[in-house]
Amino acid sequence: MIKKLLTKRENIIFKITLGVVVISVFFVFSVAPVLRKAETLDKEISLTRMKLIKYTRLLGRAGDIRDKSVPDAGLVVEGKDRLLSALSIIEKLAKESNISILDLRPQNQKEGSRNIDNEIVVDIRTEGKIEEYAKFLYEVENSLFLLRVKKLQLDIKPASQTLEGNFTIAQLFVAD
Repeated sequence: MIKKLLTKRENIIFKITLGVVVISVFFVFSVAPVLRKAETLDKEISLTRMKLIKYTRLLGRAGDIRDKSVPDAGLVVEGKDRLLSALSIIEKLAKESNISILDLRPQNQKEGSRNIDNEIVVDIRTEGKIEEYAKFLYEVENSLFLLRVKKLQLDIKPASQTLEGNFTIAQLFVAD
């Protein structure tokens, strides 16, 4: 009945259109998700490859890192003296950067805190110039002692070129 309503040309166009619609629906629901998944996997592979290259470079530098950490090994103390170790490391880095320490206080760790054994947190109030702070922050972040700045606040002292800084610095300890 439909054949008689459509001419031969219209019938061919109808079949071609129907074929294009069927193929596009098949592509959208079958092929496109597979292609998206493949693209996601390609990104993960390239990211993992970049990490491997980075770790290979670090592994090549392992001896250099060990050599750098040996002179400072006297500052790393195990057990109960971790707090003193963290304080002395921060003092040493501040002294090397010409930063004056005004106040250095360990934060009280709550008994329910999950980081009580793995992290020492220290509040430090300092005074210095912007260049000295830049050097201090660089030394803290690139320290071999797993230090990181959790909070940073710099204030300008009135009628002076010096800055007053308030930091919260954490030292991470790897579980033994």
